[in-house]
Amino acid sequence: MYIPVILIGILYFLLDLILYLTKYQFTEEFFFDPLQNIMLFPFSILFALFGNYFYHLHTKKYIDKVNLLPFNVEQKKTWLKNKGGTSWLGVMFTALFLILYGFISAYLLPTNVDQVLKIKDGSFYDCPTVTIGDGFDVFFDEPHWEYISSASVFDIVRFSGIAERGGEPLEVTIDFIIKAVFV
Repeated sequence: MYIPVILIGILYFLLDLILYLTKYQFTEEFFFDPLQNIMLFPFSILFALFGNYFYHLHTKKYIDKVNLLPFNVEQKKTWLKNKGGTSWLGVMFTALFLILYGFISAYLLPTNVDQVLKIKDGSFYDCPTVTIGDGFDVFFDEPHWEYISSASVFDIVRFSGIAERGGEPLEVTIDFIIKAVFV
């Protein structure tokens, strides 16, 4: 059943494309992202409800085909055994397809963890009890956080706000550079 596997992969890719085009940022909990799970839940239910039905249709197609062949009962059983059963080639194909899908999705449609929250919820070494976001909100007027995408191995989160210096407003911009670490 290679075609259904490919169609499911295309469906997941289209969902990733929708998330990418809407500039969605995943939560830091990679295995539980609320929006992604809400989008995939109906499909999971449909696959669970109709998976056996689709397999039944698949096998019925081969049974109908063998009944049209001029074979005796034993030859038909042998033909069906050769066409059916499990296949290591199928397992390898599916595993390779899933790995290839993962790489294509990750590199063509990178949907990052929300890097802004990663910085805002972090803290400086000298003040580990105060988050950067809370400290900047107290010190700066009109705080604005922005994720800047980069073509390098770095993610950049830009903060801008207004601080007073000598009684005069001063526009401040700070770039936080996050280096991607592959373990």
